[in-house]
Amino acid sequence: MELRDFLFKIKLCKGIGIRGETKLYNWLIEHDLNFSELTIEMIIKISNLNKKHQARFLSDFKSESLNERIKLNQKKYLWISINDYNYPNQLRESYLPPIILFYRGNINLLDTPLLGIVGSRLSNQKNSNASYSLNKLLKPLCKTNLTTISGLAKGSDTLAHKYSIFYKLNTVGVIASDLDYVYPKENIQLQKEMFENYLVISEYPLNTKPLKSHFVERNRIIAGLCSSLLVVEAKEKSGSLITANLALQNNRNILAVPGSLRDELSIGCNQLILAGARPCLTHFDIIEEM
Repeated sequence: MELRDFLFKIKLCKGIGIRGETKLYNWLIEHDLNFSELTIEMIIKISNLNKKHQARFLSDFKSESLNERIKLNQKKYLWISINDYNYPNQLRESYLPPIILFYRGNINLLDTPLLGIVGSRLSNQKNSNASYSLNKLLKPLCKTNLTTISGLAKGSDTLAHKYSIFYKLNTVGVIASDLDYVYPKENIQLQKEMFENYLVISEYPLNTKPLKSHFVERNRIIAGLCSSLLVVEAKEKSGSLITANLALQNNRNILAVPGSLRDELSIGCNQLILAGARPCLTHFDIIEEM
């Protein structure tokens, strides 16, 4: 078994979680120890699992059902491990990098300059500030090699992908479920088009639904992959601001579209600008930050 296969097994094993996975991988790199020398007791200790998670991990690690899930996922999905040459360096060096990424589409898009785009799920598809801003900002970027990356969710995410495709920019979707699950359902055609012509990635194996906690975990991948992050709309307390904070932890550039004081979806953007984010008024702001 190669290290990438061992990491795949760890990813599919129940009870360890993303923090435990990262601790285990970092320990292996720091100690230069062959993973085959690890006992299950060592894995539990290194990953710092609590008693509840220890029991779940112990029962699953050597189970036949785990072996069957591994075979099924490897047959079903394309994937890369954190130890592979084509795993993006900027993600590998970010906060809690996923040890496995499943994907459909052109994985080479992760080697292009990536502009993260986040905003509110409440953005109206036709009349929102996000729609106007993305149309204005992305249209002049059509002749660049820039790739947008967002979360394929409702509102601003959907707008970011659709405007990118319309203006012939490459785009990457990071989803909070397995690759076969479409959320929201109305994005089924968009997600299919991105499978075929662009890229969709996930750290979640087959039969994983989009749980609430997965969206925050998904956001850290966007924040880790992007070179700069553009916030087009955000409430005072929102997932977009969480992504911005994660991006700041990774030393990424933050841009925010300013808005009216009357607009609750602009409060978060205005607060980011007050805290030092660059106001994004034209596409030149994006080009300079990228």
